[in-house]
Amino acid sequence: MLVSAALGLVLGDLTAGDHEILPAALLAAGAGAASLLLFLADPLWRRIAIAVLAFALGRTNADRVYRPDFPPAHVAAAPMHLPLRLDGVLLADPEVSGDHVRLWLAAERIDDGSDTRAAEGQVLLTVRHLQHDWYVGDRIRVPVSLRRPRNFGNPGEFDGEGYWARRGIYVTAFADDDDAFERIGHVDGRMTEWLERWRRGVGALFRRTLPEPQAGVLSALIIGTDAALPHDLRVAFSRAGVSHVLSISGLHVALVAGAGYALFRWLLARSRRLLLTANVPKLAAALSAVPVLLYAGIAGSNVATVRSVVMVLVFVAAALVDRQRHLLVSLAFAAIVVVLSGPGAARDISFQLSFVAVLGLLYGMERFWPWWKHWEERRLLRLRGWRARLWRPLAVYMMVSVSALAATTPLTALHFNQVCLAAPLANAVVVPLLGSAAVALGLLAAMAYAVSQPLAQLFTMIAGPCVWLGVWLVELFARWPWAAVRVVTPTVLELAIVYAALWMLVRMSGRARIVGIAGLTVVALGDGAWWYADRYYRAAMQITFLSVGQGDSAVVELPGSEVMVIDGGGLGSPTFDVGERVIAPFLWSRKIAHVDYLVLSHPQWDHYGGFAFLAEQFSPREFWSNGTGATSVRFAQLQQALRAGDAHSVAMCRGMQSRLGVVDAVVLAPPPVLDGLDVNDQSLVLSLAYGPTRVLFSGDIEAPAEADMVAASDGALASAILKVPHHGSHTSSSEEFLDAVAPQLAVVSAGFENRFHFPHPDVVARYTARRAALARTDLDGAVQVRIAAGGDVVVRRGRDWAGRRSWQPLRQEATAVDSPMSGR
Repeated sequence: MLVSAALGLVLGDLTAGDHEILPAALLAAGAGAASLLLFLADPLWRRIAIAVLAFALGRTNADRVYRPDFPPAHVAAAPMHLPLRLDGVLLADPEVSGDHVRLWLAAERIDDGSDTRAAEGQVLLTVRHLQHDWYVGDRIRVPVSLRRPRNFGNPGEFDGEGYWARRGIYVTAFADDDDAFERIGHVDGRMTEWLERWRRGVGALFRRTLPEPQAGVLSALIIGTDAALPHDLRVAFSRAGVSHVLSISGLHVALVAGAGYALFRWLLARSRRLLLTANVPKLAAALSAVPVLLYAGIAGSNVATVRSVVMVLVFVAAALVDRQRHLLVSLAFAAIVVVLSGPGAARDISFQLSFVAVLGLLYGMERFWPWWKHWEERRLLRLRGWRARLWRPLAVYMMVSVSALAATTPLTALHFNQVCLAAPLANAVVVPLLGSAAVALGLLAAMAYAVSQPLAQLFTMIAGPCVWLGVWLVELFARWPWAAVRVVTPTVLELAIVYAALWMLVRMSGRARIVGIAGLTVVALGDGAWWYADRYYRAAMQITFLSVGQGDSAVVELPGSEVMVIDGGGLGSPTFDVGERVIAPFLWSRKIAHVDYLVLSHPQWDHYGGFAFLAEQFSPREFWSNGTGATSVRFAQLQQALRAGDAHSVAMCRGMQSRLGVVDAVVLAPPPVLDGLDVNDQSLVLSLAYGPTRVLFSGDIEAPAEADMVAASDGALASAILKVPHHGSHTSSSEEFLDAVAPQLAVVSAGFENRFHFPHPDVVARYTARRAALARTDLDGAVQVRIAAGGDVVVRRGRDWAGRRSWQPLRQEATAVDSPMSGR
C-alpha cells in the first residue's frame, strides 16, 4: 500500500501545474471514484484507489507551488518593474554563482515612494559586483525594481520558473553593485549564525591550507560551495560522469550516518549496564541522527542536502522498527516524506537521480546476489584463499556502480543530453578517493575546526593528496575522446521503453522476459522510424524563431534533412552561454545532432554569442557571414571551433545564391563593398524561398540599408514572413521597406521588457496598419512557422494569448490584427 501511495504521489507531483493535460474536474471525478474503490475487498483495486487518491493529493499539493494564491501582503503582489525600496533580512550568507552573487532576502517592508507597507515572502536579489560584507541575519534596505522569474518560452527548455517556485522564489531583483545598500539592523538567530560562521571558517581553512582547485573541490564536497571551481574542471567532471561527487548527496550523508553509528556503538558498548539493559545497535542508530543533522547545517540548507538527509533518516527509522530489510517500503516512505514536505520535489533533477539510483541498486543487487552465490559455489571460492575471496567485494562494487549508472543514464540523457561512457571506470576509482576518503578527511577537518584549528588543518592537509589525485584522474578520464557523447533528448515514450526493458531484465525471466523485450523492441523500432522519417524525410520547411532574450536566433529545418541556424543570440552575462543553454536544448529536443549551416548576419554579441558552442557540438559544414569579425574572446572561440571542425567559411554579399535542396537561398545584402556602412547596415540579409513562399531574414539593418535594398531589389523583396529588422528599432522598418516586403507575418526577436523598449510603438503601428500579424518572442516565446510545398503556412506561438498550442493557419493569424490583442 505504501509503495502504491508513493507512486501515485510522485506522479501527481510530476504532472502538477499544467491543467491542459488533466483538467481539475476530471481529477476530482477520478478521486471520487477512487474513494468508492477503497471499500472493495480486492487488494488490487484498493491499491489502485490509494494510488489515484495519492495522485490527486500530490497534484493538488504541488499546484499550490506552481499556481499560488498570494496574500495581499506578499511581495509578489507588489508593483513589478517600478523603483521601490525593500527592507529584508538575509536568510543566508551571500551565494557566489558564476560572475554574480545571490542574496536571499525575507521581505519585511516595501516603500514605493508614496506608501510604506508590511511585506512577506522571499526575494532573490542578484548583485553583479558585491563590494561589502553581508551576513546571515543582516536587515538591509535596498533600492530595487522587482520582477517575476520568466522562462524563455522555447520547446525543450529548462523550466526556470518552476525551479524557483519550488524554492519559494516568485520575485527577483537585480543590482549592479551594493553601494546603495544600507544595513539597518540585525536579527539574532544564534544557531543559524553559528552554523554559517562555522561554514565560513571551514571554507577559509580549506583555502588557506590547499591550493586551487583542491580547495574548491573540498569546499564543494564538505560545505556545498562550488563557486571557486573553474568552468573547465566542471566540464571535466561532467565528461567523466562523476559530477554527482561534487554535490552533497546521499553518499555523503550516509557516510556521516555510518561513521556516527560506529562511533556511538563503540562508546555505548563501553557500558556493561547499557549492554545488558538496552538495544545498543538501535540506540546507536538513533543517536547517529545527531551528526547527520549537524552535517546538514554545515553543508547548508540546499534542496539536495535536505532531501538526502530525509532519505537517510527514513532508513535509520526503518532500522529502529526492524524494517531495514524492506528497502522498497523504506524508499517509498522517504519519497512520501520528501514530496509532502517539499511540493514539486519530483521535478527536481536531484530527486529523480537519487531515487532512481537507489531503485537501480535495489533491483540490480536483488538479481545479482543469487547469481553470484551460485557462481561462487560452483567454483568453491569460499573454500580457497584470500585472493579468491577478493572477487566478492570487487564484484559487488562494480555491480553497485553498473546498477546505479544503468538506472540514471536515461535521466542524464534527458536532462543533460550526455551519456558518459567512461563513467563505470571513472566512478570505480574516483568515488573512493573523492566521495569516501576526501569526504571523510574533510568532515574530520570540519568537526575538528570547532575545537582545534591546528588539528583541522592537519586533516585538511592529509585530504589534499586525495583531492589532487582525484582531480587528476577526473581530468585524465575527461580527455578520452569517447569519455562522453552528446545525445538528443529522449521523449517520455522512449524513457518508458528503456525503463520497462531494464525492469524486465531484472524482474522477469524465461519466456515472459523474451516476449516483453520483443514487444518493447517493436515499439522502439516504430518510435525510431517515426523520428527518422521526421528528421530526414520531412516535406515541409519549419522555421523556429527562438526566444533568446535581447538577440536573434532562428532554426531553419529545410525540407529533407538539412538544418540551418541563423544567428546565435547572446546575453550580457559571460557565464550564460545562449548556445548551450537555449539553442542546443531546442535542437536536441528536435532530434537534431548536426547543423549544416551556421549563418551570422553581423558580428555583434547578441547575434554570435551562442555560436561557439554550436560550432563545437553540432559540426557545421558551412559558416556564412558578411566577412567581417569581432575582437572578443567568444568570437575567437567561434573561429577556433570552426577551424577545428573543418567548417567552410563563406563571405556572402548581394547577388550570391545557393540551392539548398528544394529551397532557394538568395543574399540581398550587404553590397560587395562595406566601406562607410554602419555595422548594423552591414548585416547579411537572406531570403529563403520554398515554393511560392518567401521568408526574409533581415539582421539589424536600418533605414539606409533598407532604402538601398529597395532600390536594388527591382520589386523582388516581397515575402510572406519577415524577421523584423533590428528587433523592432525605431530606426528600422521604414514605410518604403514594408511596402516592398508586404509581410503577412512579422516576427520581432527581442528581450522581455528590454532597456531599449523594442519594438518601438511606431514600428508596431506600421505593421498593424498593413494588417501584418505581429509575433514577438518577448511576449510569445518561440514562434514556429511551417511552410508546405504548396504554399500553405501554419504558425504556432510558445505563449499564445489564448493558451493554445495547436498550429494556426497564417490567414487566421493575420486576421488577429483586428483583435484587441494585436500588436501587444
